Amino acid sequence: MGSSTPTPWMDREWLQEIMRDVKSDGHLLVTEHCVTNMGGKGENYLSEMQRISVKTRQSDDTEGEIFMVIKNIPPGKEMQKIIMESTAFPNEIKVFRTILPKYQEILDKVAPGKFPPFAANYIFSEEKETRFLIVGDLAAERFRMAKRQEGLDLDHCKILMKTLGRYHATSVALHDINPSIVESFKENMFTEESSKDFVSNFTKMAIDSVTDMVRSWPECGVRMAGKLETLSSITHDIVKEQLRPDGNRLNVLIHGDLWVNNMLFKYDEETGDVHEVRLVDFQMSCYASFAMDLQYFIHTSPNDMVRARHTEDLLKEYHTELENTLNLLGQGNKSISFHELVEEYESKNLFGFIMSLLILPIIQADPEDAADLETFLSGGDESSSMNSRACNKEFVNVMKRLLPLYEKKGYF
Repeated sequence: MGSSTPTPWMDREWLQEIMRDVKSDGHLLVTEHCVTNMGGKGENYLSEMQRISVKTRQSDDTEGEIFMVIKNIPPGKEMQKIIMESTAFPNEIKVFRTILPKYQEILDKVAPGKFPPFAANYIFSEEKETRFLIVGDLAAERFRMAKRQEGLDLDHCKILMKTLGRYHATSVALHDINPSIVESFKENMFTEESSKDFVSNFTKMAIDSVTDMVRSWPECGVRMAGKLETLSSITHDIVKEQLRPDGNRLNVLIHGDLWVNNMLFKYDEETGDVHEVRLVDFQMSCYASFAMDLQYFIHTSPNDMVRARHTEDLLKEYHTELENTLNLLGQGNKSISFHELVEEYESKNLFGFIMSLLILPIIQADPEDAADLETFLSGGDESSSMNSRACNKEFVNVMKRLLPLYEKKGYF
């Protein structure tokens, strides 16, 4: 096995030091290792990722092989500055190191071995000078990403809804035990001051690109474009307000960035049916209404047929698992009716609509049109790729269905 180290400090000695800490064996040897880059353009935005395989020999001559993924800060100078000032890495490390193990402990206490983990297992992290996080490689367990441009079908969406319902219910149970740790996730990059200019400017430019696309539509284009122009100038304030925990029916630790690239699926080897999902990328986690995750996911990740015809079915799937898990965990007094769930969901519709304008073009973009955040932050011209994303045929078809509905509801 050869060694390929895209990041120079990820050498054998560095890996050996980490593995000695992980295995509590000061004499462990790394005998072979391989480091390879992960993800193409349009796959990762707030981090750089590598896949690592390591063969080890422990002091008792036990040999093993470990498959890992490391996330570290992205290479661009401007993006690094924002990430280093944000809660992104500290929050994700806290989720993997503290929150997820507590979730599993809570579930295993009432139903030992029944529920699979929500994510990869935590291995190691560093928060100070060099921020990075190492977790297990889910690809080694045969999990893989769905095809983002196609959108998820109903079966994929239902299994995600069940997992999300259980994830949120377990958050409620942990909040009952230790409210301060759940509520400590006060902000994410949408709301914190350090990323305000970046988020505001990127959001405005993205919506302006959609506005330019809409303006050419016969009959309604000029009217809608005028309304979207007004929306683009206040979008950041709207998102901040909708993420506030005050006044919601049920607050949880939300994933915060629940789009198709941030979930991996496992399939039955014989039938090809999807039967498990794991969540990835918890950098946007924060304490907010459960409906924020639902709005984000439904407006970005299902194919449009599922979004148009099965939104209520997905909410019912989520609600059933939420209620079942709350009752299982002794939190039945926190349960909400399906009617209350729908009311809370609809109260956050503006957030979902905004995510459809910001995230959906990125998901459906061809790789050559993927967002380049470093170019944007460095003052480069991202307008052509933004315009290309806004004019993507699939995105335009979705907007032709959604915009008249949302204009009628008064969202813009």
